Amino acid sequence: LFRTLTGRAWILAGSLTEGSAAPDAAALSLIATILGEGRSSRLHRRLVEQEAMAPEVVAMAYEVSNAGAFGAGVSVEPEAAAAAMRALREELARLTVEPVLPWELENARVRQEARLSLEMQTNEGAAAFRSRRLLSGHPASRDALTSKMARISPMDLMAAARARWGDDTGGPVEIQVVPARGLGKALALLRYQFLRRL
Repeated sequence: LFRTLTGRAWILAGSLTEGSAAPDAAALSLIATILGEGRSSRLHRRLVEQEAMAPEVVAMAYEVSNAGAFGAGVSVEPEAAAAAMRALREELARLTVEPVLPWELENARVRQEARLSLEMQTNEGAAAFRSRRLLSGHPASRDALTSKMARISPMDLMAAARARWGDDTGGPVEIQVVPARGLGKALALLRYQFLRRL
């Protein structure tokens, strides 16, 4: 929990990963899409449309060779921080016990393939994709990645979620950046004045 000079609360839940070297990297990427990409994503439907807590949500699987992180988050008014964190916990926990619906998985695959097609439109994008794949010990072919994603099942996604933030792991890591109040606000202001850090 960080209290600093911010007007809104920033809520994030997730886990560290082994990056693109992780055996479930492709599954985590699909889970991120299912959770937070587009209007049909679970977090958008819940936090934006149903509960009207935020204008947008985010979920991503960040991969750097053998290190990475998975996170889902939202920015809300400070008084909604506890409810937003509870919603993130519930949606992540739901992935560990309930297979995603076939249409959610198919939608995530289509989005991933569309993003990959867009990246491959330029020489720079194609070179970046292939170099990332080679550096992490994966086949440099785009087809190898898309065929791997095509083989991932709802049960594979559930297994990946359980391994990352299931009951045996202690649950997801939670981060909250919230507005400082009272003396905490004065201390945050002094810290910023002298260290230029929030």
